[in-house]
Amino acid sequence: YYGLVSYWTGFLKANYTSEFMASKMTSLLGNKDKLLIVIDDTRKHGIEVLAPDVNESNHDFTVIGKGDKPPIRFGLQAIKGIGEGPVNAIIEARNEGGKFISLHDFCERVPIRGCNKSCIETLIKSGAFDTIQTNRRALLDGLEHAISAAQAEQADALSGQVNMFAEEPSEAGRPKATGNLPNVDDAPSAQKLAWEKEYVGLYISDHPLNPLSDYLEANAVPLGKISESGGFGDGARLTIGGMATKVQKRVDKNGRSWAIFQIEDLTGSMEVLAFAKTFEKCGDCITEDAKLLVTGRLSADTRGGPPRGGEEEGEEGVRFKIMADSIEIISNKDAEKATAQAADRPPV
Repeated sequence: YYGLVSYWTGFLKANYTSEFMASKMTSLLGNKDKLLIVIDDTRKHGIEVLAPDVNESNHDFTVIGKGDKPPIRFGLQAIKGIGEGPVNAIIEARNEGGKFISLHDFCERVPIRGCNKSCIETLIKSGAFDTIQTNRRALLDGLEHAISAAQAEQADALSGQVNMFAEEPSEAGRPKATGNLPNVDDAPSAQKLAWEKEYVGLYISDHPLNPLSDYLEANAVPLGKISESGGFGDGARLTIGGMATKVQKRVDKNGRSWAIFQIEDLTGSMEVLAFAKTFEKCGDCITEDAKLLVTGRLSADTRGGPPRGGEEEGEEGVRFKIMADSIEIISNKDAEKATAQAADRPPV
């Protein structure tokens, strides 16, 4: 039986790669670390993973279009705070009237009781309106007016009133007016990425570590490989690299400072412990969002209990963390040097 399942799995991944990966991503919505690994694997197969989109996304991850390697679109329910109700309302309006062409069109056609202001703000911040308007700040600042205009239009329609200056009704799915948005500067790229991380759980449109990808490939073990337990065991000494998050600085019983934080790369994340001896040498490096290279020993924790979402039944609940011996900041100069060396290497 297991041999047959393995054959089917291999066949589907080889011949229907996009569909296979989309299904796997949907199954891992509750396990961000494993989802990151699958997204990274998907991109290595040459398949683009697209941000959520009110005009294309469904509930789950969906293959868009046809071809050899069609892209995969994020599902709307993968966004934090967006449940089944708002997604149903969006899809119903889209099926009835076609794609949305503006924020005002969206607010006019999707009932506010089905998708309230808070949900729309979340959709904007996560990038789900980017194919309509890339300026997320303008969308957020103009949302209140768009909702008010839509409610007034709906009230007029219910009462049978007709505005003598209204535009002629157009084809299905087209609004009577596209509406105007405030003329404001867009949110900075760093803010957009922070919103994506908050609401989608990972970076979609870009990643702060992309400029360091060549450096990390040359100098660090990808965290995804460690999470997969690919030949790494308790006590293994290695170097990892990435961005520090969730930094907590503490004091031990002897009054010495130490730190615990997460290190994230393009494939996953891992907990790092920098005890007093290491912290004394490297503590100044450990700040939120710092790009770090960490060398130390793996510590395996098998007390993880039952498998998390997306893990197979019977999988060992091993969680790795690293006990840091040394920590250093990855400089822009080192990153640029690694990028130049990668560009000079002949293709394989």
